[in-house]
Amino acid sequence: MSLLSRALLSAACILMMKLSDVNTQEDLSLVSDTFRRKGNTFFRIADMNKDGLVTEEDLHQLIRDLAKLAQLNKTYEKYLHDVKAPQLWQAFTGRPTNTSGEYLTLTREAALRSMIMNRNNREPQITAAANVKFEILDFDRTDVVSQTEHGVASKALGLGVGQTLLSFRSLDVNGDGVVCREEFVSRFVSFHTLDCIDCPSKYIYGPLV
Repeated sequence: MSLLSRALLSAACILMMKLSDVNTQEDLSLVSDTFRRKGNTFFRIADMNKDGLVTEEDLHQLIRDLAKLAQLNKTYEKYLHDVKAPQLWQAFTGRPTNTSGEYLTLTREAALRSMIMNRNNREPQITAAANVKFEILDFDRTDVVSQTEHGVASKALGLGVGQTLLSFRSLDVNGDGVVCREEFVSRFVSFHTLDCIDCPSKYIYGPLV
């Protein structure tokens, strides 16, 4: 998300739940400054086309950009679009991919509200999303994300050199130069569930905005 999620969450982003019957004003008053900054940071990453909304199409745009930058073959790119993108979208949002061509839209407000709704109960959902995202970023399928793979993803997400380095250091818990699945998942879950401004995971998408 850096790699890690513009749509990646976003995702998380995208970190969304069923929000239609929630009192907006009341919920947003409960969002801490830390979670508000996390939500804004995530949304900035997830909104690939910068239209103020996050949809499944933003995730597909990320995959197209990753495929171009990493020079992925068409077969593998199709696999990411057809299999991994729907898996990630459903894991993040709790809703199946829309096959009708009309994408579910997620607003910045929805992202902020989702930060305070049952975040502890959503850890399995966030963990599932983290595992899928890791598999998308592990282009060479070695079960680690290298600095090169992370750099490609960060470039696709629009992060600068300094932001990319900050993100990688946040993810590489043991400092061995690669990010294993356990490191990736733990940092991802931490970012999306902990109200902690001092946690190293706060930099997985670059500096908080």
